[in-house]
Amino acid sequence: MKIKKLLFLFAISFLLSIILAFPRNQGWLISHIPGLEGFKASSFFGFVVYFFLTAFFLCKYKGVLKKTHIILAIWIGISILEWPYRLHKGMPFFIETFISLPNTLIWWFGILCGLFYTLISNSRVKVIYTVLVGLLFFFISTKGYDLWLHKLGHGTFTGRIVENYPSSITFQNDEGEDIALDDLGM
Repeated sequence: MKIKKLLFLFAISFLLSIILAFPRNQGWLISHIPGLEGFKASSFFGFVVYFFLTAFFLCKYKGVLKKTHIILAIWIGISILEWPYRLHKGMPFFIETFISLPNTLIWWFGILCGLFYTLISNSRVKVIYTVLVGLLFFFISTKGYDLWLHKLGHGTFTGRIVENYPSSITFQNDEGEDIALDDLGM
């Protein structure tokens, strides 16, 4: 009976990971919030879904299933399609899939934050915790994702491109004499 419940948790998590992957495609806009589309929408809504899914099932199966088994079933449901995608070319450091790595990590943090939510007994603290964590991961899913893309694309979190040019470039003219750009005032 416990195995059936864990398989059910895995199946729910797996199906949700497929559904939540659709917003990654820019054509699937599920948000009317400016700046929250594509990976950003998938990240934030995935965080919210996995936060509440984890909290719900931890409360529902309290005393029936171990917390670690519940967390593991949900985590495997998310990860079962992510890991083969990341390791498809045998690259252990996911170099080609770095663009979507924060998306997966944010979903995992949804599980972890859902676990911490269930450990809080005071209802007022639960509300404050939920609001603060929600705001934090909204920021991470939007502005944080932009910073990640800047780091991948430009090598800096700010997105500023710094190009270093050689101090002096020399050429030869038709007579074989060296002419430096510095000599020309450039």
